[in-house]
Amino acid sequence: MKLGFTLPVIGPAVSGAAGLSTFCRGIEDLGYDTLWVGDRLVQPVDMHSVHPGKERPYPPQMKRCLDPVLLWTVAATATSRVRLNASTLSTFYWEPPHLARTLTTLDVLSGGRLDVGVGLGWMKDEHDISRGANWHRRGRMLDLPRDVGATAAEKAGDYLPADGR
Repeated sequence: MKLGFTLPVIGPAVSGAAGLSTFCRGIEDLGYDTLWVGDRLVQPVDMHSVHPGKERPYPPQMKRCLDPVLLWTVAATATSRVRLNASTLSTFYWEPPHLARTLTTLDVLSGGRLDVGVGLGWMKDEHDISRGANWHRRGRMLDLPRDVGATAAEKAGDYLPADGR
């Protein structure tokens, strides 16, 4: 069995890179196998979206959201063995070439330890604020992971079938 630990993406737990580095090394030293991040770009002041199955999505102290890619970068430099994972990296925040370059760079710098789960998120308010795109057409953005994966694999020198899967 492999065990992982979530990096504190939201809330006041992270106060600086030195503390996060110490935390990540400690997790690795304890024998954990993975460090996980989630992704939340904004917490709307007047939120109308409700998390599926929950009456209130976040308590007030959880309004500070740190960038998962930057947290991964600190974790990558502080550790040598643990895999870096995302429960869901919200792809709608990124343009495909920029995301591909960013993830490829992080994978190279981490020695190939990056694993990314991608999705579109559930919070319509966040989507409206960050992209202003049509919420009902967001499913088309799921073509992005295939495109990003193919681009990242090509940059890393890996080969994928012609359909990019």
